[in-house]
Amino acid sequence: MCRVIKPGGKVAVIVWDALDNVPAYAKVTELLKTYIGEDAADVLRKPFCLGDDEQLTQLFEQAGVDNLVITQQTGHACFPDIDTLIDAELAGWMPMNGIAISTSQAEHIRQSAKTQLGDYINENGQVRFAMPALIVTGNNTLNH
Repeated sequence: MCRVIKPGGKVAVIVWDALDNVPAYAKVTELLKTYIGEDAADVLRKPFCLGDDEQLTQLFEQAGVDNLVITQQTGHACFPDIDTLIDAELAGWMPMNGIAISTSQAEHIRQSAKTQLGDYINENGQVRFAMPALIVTGNNTLNH
């Protein structure tokens, strides 16, 4: 990363926070594990794998970044309904990672999600939940 940033230049990267800090996606991950298997759950865990302050600090320091500041910023994920959320995960991530899902599995996940994610569904059926991210900023200390 620092090879393409001038010495002393600014670095900024945003990653999703840890899955433990995103309860809605933690529940979706458990549904995938239950109905499809551990491989499917692992696929959904991947986007959250850098959500650890200590790990980020170590990675950036090893890359030659100093004056590190890591802050959490929370936005919100919004879906028109629970089926759209589940279908986005099933149709997007799973095929791209070679995981086949039967119509029956998908329907079981959709039905279970309505219960498991009920706290995030409003009176209009829309789904909304917090999606915290970690923002890492610092300076490139490497000379090219």
